[in-house]
Order: sequence, then C-alpha cells, then structure tokens
Amino acid sequence: MAGITDLPFRLICKKLGTDIVYSEMISATGLFYGQNNKSLLLAQSIQKESPLAIQLFGNDPEHFAKATQIISKLSKKFDPPSLNFDEANKEMHQTFNFRKPEEININFGCPARKIYKQESGCFLMKKPVLAKKIIGAIIDNTDLPVSIKIRSGISAVKALEFLEKIKGLNWTKVIVHGRTYKEGFSGKIDFEKIKKIKESFPDKIVVANGGIFSPENAREILEKTGVNELAIARGCLGNPWLFQQIKEFLKTGQYQKPSLEEIKAIALEHAQLFEKYNTTQSLIAFRKHLGWYFRNFPNAKQLRKELFLIETSRDLKKILKAN
Repeated sequence: MAGITDLPFRLICKKLGTDIVYSEMISATGLFYGQNNKSLLLAQSIQKESPLAIQLFGNDPEHFAKATQIISKLSKKFDPPSLNFDEANKEMHQTFNFRKPEEININFGCPARKIYKQESGCFLMKKPVLAKKIIGAIIDNTDLPVSIKIRSGISAVKALEFLEKIKGLNWTKVIVHGRTYKEGFSGKIDFEKIKKIKESFPDKIVVANGGIFSPENAREILEKTGVNELAIARGCLGNPWLFQQIKEFLKTGQYQKPSLEEIKAIALEHAQLFEKYNTTQSLIAFRKHLGWYFRNFPNAKQLRKELFLIETSRDLKKILKAN
C-alpha cells in the first residue's frame, strides 16, 4: 500500500500481531538510476520489525537485477551519500536505518492505473515470458527467498495459467489477490481459484489476499481455500489489532476489540514513530491514519476536523486528552 506501509506503520502492525511485514512498493527502476534515492528511502528498516519483505515493481529485468543487488547489501554500515543523495538533504539521510530484509517480493498484482500504464504490476501477468526473466534476474542476484504477488486473472489470463508458465523457477511463495484486474478492490473473492492454486502448487507457500476485514472473513477464506497464510492490506487501516484478533478467533472462537483508550494510545505511538523515522517532523502526511483510527469514534466528525489540523504529536496528544 503505497504511502501507507512505511516503517512506522509496519512497527505498529508487528507490535499488534502480524508475523511478517511488507514494504511499500519500491521502483526497481528508481533504485537502478538512483533518482534522488527516494526509492531507496522506502527500504529503511530496523531489526524490530523482522521479518520484512521488500516489495519491488517495474518491467525491466536489468533494473530488477541491480535493485536486488542493492537491497541484498543493505546493512547498518550502508552509506547512503555514496548513492548520490542530493546535497541539500545529505545531513538528514545520516539518520536513516538500513538492513538486509528477509525476503524480496515482486508485485505482479497491483491494478493501480499509474503502475499499469508503466506496464508494471498486474500488467505483467499478460507477459509471462518477461515476468519469468524478472523473477530469474532477482533469483540470480540474491540469497534471499523470492515471493510474488498476483491477481486471480487479467483479461484472458488466469492466475493458474500464469503460474504454470513460471513454475520452473525457484520462487517460494505466491500471494494471490482473489479478484481480477478488472474487479479491482470490489466484488467477491474467488475462493475456488485460490484453492485450485494451492492444490496445484503444494510445494509452494500460497497466501490468500483480499476482502479480509474481520476475523470472520479470515476464517472463511482459510476454510474455503486451504492456503498456508493470509495477507492483509486495507483491512488493517485504522485497525492494526486485526492481526491479533484473527489469531485469537481461530484459537478460541472469540476476540477482543480495542477500547477507545487503546486506540488513542496506539494512534499517538504511531504518530511519534512517524516523527522519528520520516524525512519531515510534520504529521501532515500522517493525518490520513487518524481518519482511519477514529472513523467510528464518538463525535467522529468534529474530532476528525481537529485531528486533520495537527502538525506534531504534541498537538495530537492535547486533542486526544481533551476528547
């Protein structure tokens, strides 16, 4: 989720029960050319969030190869200025955190128009030969596990057909969004297609994605598909407790919802992490999270008006204390 799954948000999700976190989509081409290294900044990470998968997108195998080499060499000793950071921000970059992730993920599933127009993301399901070259370029340049993300289909290409054409490569995991490119983020999840993929690739980790907004949704998709894991995206916006709720529900049949005070505490902690790890001390870019955290809050409309004016965590703390 571009602009959302940054380091601060991943740390919150990790704290509240997720087993693995994924970075925002990072442009392989951006890493290849080092365009002010904005792409590289999305790869900052700390050990506390481990395991982390860095998620790449693009359409050029050569770019993926170089991007993979960069990611695979990330460490505390990594020297950002050597990759041509602009001089104006050089001092700021010294505070960034880099480390080698635990997995590299290739996004063949994003339906966003901006990505699709670049012939990246879901577009590449229509180009299995090129997709195979991209996967191979990554595998050849890292010792990390390589996973892929796809959709249930695009145009006349079904997910199972796409996977059959790349099955000879040593990728370890496939995340399947149970909707087609055309369906986007609406419509029912195609449980049968995901189930068929799991049955056809028993030696791969198959992960179901899409439509998981509650523990009940999670149990249904597990029961109907038999997948190994679940991947949650929009369902955790404003509700990072969903991860531990699902685990609790699968184990006991019940789960606890956070209290208003717990929501306040996590929202504030998230804001403080955002200030600590982002390139600006302003919380303007963080405000969207407050809209999600407090959408069902008492007097939500008025409260959100106040929250959308904050610029620091101190501002947020004062507002939350007064409400």
